[in-house]
Amino acid sequence: MFDDDDDDFAENKLNEDIEYFEAHLKGESIGFMESDRLEALIDHYLLVGQYAKARSASEINMLKHVRHQKWPTIIFIIMIYLN
Repeated sequence: MFDDDDDDFAENKLNEDIEYFEAHLKGESIGFMESDRLEALIDHYLLVGQYAKARSASEINMLKHVRHQKWPTIIFIIMIYLN
């Protein structure tokens, strides 16, 4: 019963984050996004084959959330897909 509501909320939030992030790619300021929301964007872009956008989201996450040690590895993996 409530699982569907949670799924709908997560999907709506992801769609909002995609719109927000893609506005940034067109020149708007990104401001602050939590690392888990950026991670969801990265996962989304990897799944749909938009590796350049995944790399951009990874770079932003790495710059804004420096304590996450896995970002250089994720960017490396994305670079493999881009080449």
